[in-house]
Amino acid sequence: MASKTPHGKSMLYVKAASMMDLCRYCCGYDFNTDMLLRTKEGKETRIMALGEQIGDVTLGYYVESEGKGSIISYKFPEYGKGPESMEFVNSIEQQPGNYISVIDLDLKGMKKAKEASSKDIMLMRMEKPESMINAAIRKGLRGEALPYLYSFAVKGYTVLCGFDLIDGLNDEKRMLYYTVMGKKKDEGFLRWSYTANRFDFVDVIGEYSYIYVKIINLAGPFSFFKMPD
Repeated sequence: MASKTPHGKSMLYVKAASMMDLCRYCCGYDFNTDMLLRTKEGKETRIMALGEQIGDVTLGYYVESEGKGSIISYKFPEYGKGPESMEFVNSIEQQPGNYISVIDLDLKGMKKAKEASSKDIMLMRMEKPESMINAAIRKGLRGEALPYLYSFAVKGYTVLCGFDLIDGLNDEKRMLYYTVMGKKKDEGFLRWSYTANRFDFVDVIGEYSYIYVKIINLAGPFSFFKMPD
């Protein structure tokens, strides 16, 4: 999940597909939430979630937004309880949900990175999506958090990926594990059947016979991602 940015670090901006993806990223199913930052970049206003550290670079997942409020109410799309939703509200009593604080912050003095250094990150391909999903779920269970993966389209394919999914292989470099699969829609979750070793993408969660993984859709590939030949 999001992490604090040490002073002097540079920021690598990564555009998310939607505000809903940022809210999904920030919210755990246990109703814990991370904050979002609102900052100016030139003439545009960005709302951003702080992400992984790669060497001296911090990933900042963002969307362009004119949302004025300081609180977002976000709801998971649970069976029988309505679709996924988010809206700016004035107080936490206004409607039930997961509440995300939006903090206004001037980041003009922070250096901008064009990409992360190859010496600080290694790409690791998983041939089967099932392996990727299994590893993400196990990482989530270790951290007692709802597992998540990133997704983006490239060259007509969908890439699923996640950082540092296998503890025994972690070292000073960040490991980005990825798998390449057929094109998918922009669903926000996948559900995994452990007994059938099968998954599918969905827009609603809550069936007890499945384990769910959040999908954080990005507007495009990470700048440091190289599609294999």
